[in-house]
Amino acid sequence: MATRHDEEVRKEIARLKRNGFTNIKAAIPGYETPDPIGQGNRVLDVEATKHGKRVIVEVEEEGQVPSQKDQISAFRRHAAQKKGTEFILRTYQKGKRGSKRLN
Repeated sequence: MATRHDEEVRKEIARLKRNGFTNIKAAIPGYETPDPIGQGNRVLDVEATKHGKRVIVEVEEEGQVPSQKDQISAFRRHAAQKKGTEFILRTYQKGKRGSKRLN
């Protein structure tokens, strides 16, 4: 059975596909896993491209964001250092439907 996190990752993949993104990698079964990022070899949830633009996405339960600040910072730094790369943090609330983009 898929976790809520995996369900939210799948929703993000669907959003990206609807918006024309391809070459999708994701840290869930059925997809090639994105390459690790940073010294801590952190693996983000989703990576996709569209017309040379690269998007990297981390999906987190809203309550877990403070405990993941180092990982989120590493992803943000990585995107800032790579031309044509955007970092998206997508959060969801435990027990509630839907998600929101924080940046």
